[in-house]
Amino acid sequence: MRSLRNELDAKVIDRSDGAQIGILFEARIPDVGTKRFLQFRCADGRDFEFPVPLNIKTALEAKEWVCKWMDLKEWEIRT
Repeated sequence: MRSLRNELDAKVIDRSDGAQIGILFEARIPDVGTKRFLQFRCADGRDFEFPVPLNIKTALEAKEWVCKWMDLKEWEIRT
């Protein structure tokens, strides 16, 4: 699988133990600037890299922001 995190040689900011919460990383994108993303796996096994605000400091905070942005009332962590 192609990964934005690998392609941009990104810096990992925070990593959770569960793949469904994910990895918060920061990357410098040419002609755009520094951006942060959450890389995570959804419950059906698909992988996503979702942009989040620069002020987010943890993977859990990023996942909560993504769920709020998507207007999800609940999210489940499966092990």
